[in-house]
Amino acid sequence: MAQPSKPTMLVVDDEPLILRGLSDVLEDEYSVVTAQSGREALTLLVENPRVAVILSDQRMPQMEGSEFLRQAKQLSGALRLLMTGYTRGQVLDQAVKDGTVQACLSKPFGLDSLRKAIAQAAASTDR
Repeated sequence: MAQPSKPTMLVVDDEPLILRGLSDVLEDEYSVVTAQSGREALTLLVENPRVAVILSDQRMPQMEGSEFLRQAKQLSGALRLLMTGYTRGQVLDQAVKDGTVQACLSKPFGLDSLRKAIAQAAASTDR
């Protein structure tokens, strides 16, 4: 009997080491696809409609994570999580309030915190 396929997670960050680290810790649970920019990630979303979860950094050149996730919301029904190493501010709070982002994670965070945020985001969309 074939193993069920893992859900796909798109991880977006402009720092290759962070992408590699997140891919390494998530690969047991997800089929991980990575992008180093919001524009690249939007292209991947169009090419891969099976993305179930998106995890994006906020601070990236050319397009901030909250803007990428706003556009991603129009393309995909995936859960959208934003990670940031900076204090949450008005932009991030507004992104949560208007539904662009279903959860925010403050860097650094552990795998358990990420799992919990994904579960809470999934539960909030099931209602």
